[in-house]
Amino acid sequence: MYKKLSTYIFVAFNFVYAFAAPDCASIDSGDAPNPNAIACIVARFINLGLFAAGIIFIGLVGYSAVKMAMALGDPKGVQGGQHTLTYALIGLGIVVGSISLLILGGALFDISLSPNDLVADLSAGIDRVTNLLSGN
Repeated sequence: MYKKLSTYIFVAFNFVYAFAAPDCASIDSGDAPNPNAIACIVARFINLGLFAAGIIFIGLVGYSAVKMAMALGDPKGVQGGQHTLTYALIGLGIVVGSISLLILGGALFDISLSPNDLVADLSAGIDRVTNLLSGN
């Protein structure tokens, strides 16, 4: 009973954390909307996607363990469980690899991946383009 309760609490806190994005307090405060609202919404969906990928991975690992246990020595059943586990690990590798490449690319090209900095850089770039077009 205690293990189930602690697991539910752990999942609930992580689910709430998946919707938290950096400096998104101004969005929830009822102030006038700003461009950071879009970046925070995107960051929240990315965090939710990462959380879902983790839950799916854990579910597939459990499913592959059940498949291997229920095989009762049948080589095809054990092989099916091993294939499921292999596919789960490949999927996790793709998710971790894509996030790693995103972070590495941001570090190499000096691009901030923070939602607020991204919007500030975008608005500064738009200002530069409008100044160039207007002849200032």
